[in-house]
Amino acid sequence: MTTLDWPEEERARYELALNLIADMVGLRSSWVDEELKMSKPNEQKIAIWRAEQIAFDKEQDGLDPRNREQIESIIDRYGPVLRVVYS
Repeated sequence: MTTLDWPEEERARYELALNLIADMVGLRSSWVDEELKMSKPNEQKIAIWRAEQIAFDKEQDGLDPRNREQIESIIDRYGPVLRVVYS
């Protein structure tokens, strides 16, 4: 699919989904960094967050720009979470 035959709104929604996943990865990274600064880091939390980062990366790698349902699902799941985090 070229950008010429890809409607701007669909392209924007796809890019939004990619950015939301990237933000979820970044959020986990900040949690890991903060936990590692503690005198006794909780290794279980760190392992969970790192596993979540890997899952987000896989989700991002598998994101199909033609799959509108998948894109909207990501926006619906992560948009509200990040809205709360960044508000």
